[in-house]
Amino acid sequence: PDIQLAFGEMTLFANQAIEPLAPIKAGDTLEARTKLQEVYAKTGRSGTMVFMVWETSFMNQHGTTVLRVQDSFVRRNRGKQ
Repeated sequence: PDIQLAFGEMTLFANQAIEPLAPIKAGDTLEARTKLQEVYAKTGRSGTMVFMVWETSFMNQHGTTVLRVQDSFVRRNRGKQ
């Protein structure tokens, strides 16, 4: 989803962590819920970058969380600031 972050000219994929929590079986029905977990800024030699961490949890038809995925993205300006 677009959170309308008013910083940076480009978004880059930074990282993905996958945490299996329970078996997923053929025939299971999964529901996914995604939330914005964290937004933070870091400043380095290339200038300021804003990091966004999204977490998606997958639940089966019994309400058991079977998988958790964390995706990180970074927004920054082109070139040195």
